[in-house]
Amino acid sequence: MDVVKRELHFSERIEYKYNKEGWWLEALRKFINAVTKLNLFLSEIEVSSKGLRDFYAYLKEYVESKSFLELKENLEKVSNALEKVVFCLHIDGLKVMVYKYEEEDDKEYEEEIVRTFERFRGVEFKEYDVKIPIRTGMDHVENEIINAVAKLYPHTFELLDNFYTDYYQFLDKVIDRFSKEIKFYLDYLDFIKRFKENGLKFCYPEVTKNKEELYLYDGFDLALAYEKLKKNETIVVNDFWLKENERITLVTGPNQGGKTTFARMFGQIHYLTRLGVPIPGTKAKIFLCDNIFTHFEREEKVQNLKGKLESDLLELKQILNLASSESIIILNETFSSATMADAIFLAKNIIEKILELDCYAIYVTFLDEVASMDEKVVSMVATVSKEDPSIKTFKIIRKPADGKAYAILLAEKYSLTYEQLKRRLEA
Repeated sequence: MDVVKRELHFSERIEYKYNKEGWWLEALRKFINAVTKLNLFLSEIEVSSKGLRDFYAYLKEYVESKSFLELKENLEKVSNALEKVVFCLHIDGLKVMVYKYEEEDDKEYEEEIVRTFERFRGVEFKEYDVKIPIRTGMDHVENEIINAVAKLYPHTFELLDNFYTDYYQFLDKVIDRFSKEIKFYLDYLDFIKRFKENGLKFCYPEVTKNKEELYLYDGFDLALAYEKLKKNETIVVNDFWLKENERITLVTGPNQGGKTTFARMFGQIHYLTRLGVPIPGTKAKIFLCDNIFTHFEREEKVQNLKGKLESDLLELKQILNLASSESIIILNETFSSATMADAIFLAKNIIEKILELDCYAIYVTFLDEVASMDEKVVSMVATVSKEDPSIKTFKIIRKPADGKAYAILLAEKYSLTYEQLKRRLEA
């Protein structure tokens, strides 16, 4: 179908009439062949997907329809007529004569060719392979030649003109849409091959509309993993799960510890699940949401007369107004421009609103104080190496938030705890 679209595009932008109709005819021929072959292919395999079964039923009906059969019949009639169009050119300087082909012309032409190349007999020569580019258009001389040919075969070109007029818009909308959508799925499957070849797993998730359980094992962010693969770097996988009345995953931990990546992964797997493709992970049960709403921290724009905090609040208000109990909400580092007290107050209010909606959400924040405000809020923490707290593991695990513990570990590494400083001062 890509070739069909390309040749239709050629046809639409070409100036000369018969050149335009010629490319259109080629596109139509390829469309009919593609549709016929696809129908045959789907008839020979067992299709389990409801979407594909529905499409095959539509395609089968379309291919067997009276209008499609007439289209094929008329295409064959026009093609057969055009195949009988044979003409000769006599070029004398700037003068070009066009006339119908006669069998006698062949003999005369053959003799002329033999005479011309006779002197090259027995001469060694080098082969030169020349790739002739495909031209989509014709110049004014070629156009005049075709117009002259049309006068020699008026009935044939009238047949072509009428056929073009009658079937100009031949692309079926459903088949056209299918070709676009199936291309995405095929491209996606091709895209994830490189991940699989490097040991990463993909799975078809169990899709659910109830909120009894939600989980993903060995998941990862596709965008980051793609960049890591190009650099031959290690890709860290993570798990998450929510059970029964748990609704919000609140992620805390050190900066650059993988929190934002974890939130992106959460959004990606829900989005990919809605598309019906394999998602990153070994096993998953994913909620089929109606919408995904996100709010990620970004730099303040000078041209925006509103302050960053005001902009954040307005955007969050819009999200909460649009979201439903079937939605997914992803918040990342909101209220970073507010004072600590204000940020905690606002974060608690946002969490309460999300809990009222009873939707799933993930909230990345630096506010440990809100991580245990409700039994429906689950705390997850970006961890660091036990041996060296300055080294992030990029593993996100379920555990109570404790930013102070990370600060103490880091202070210990650089001998900056109260006890360490006291000993140094006393020494």
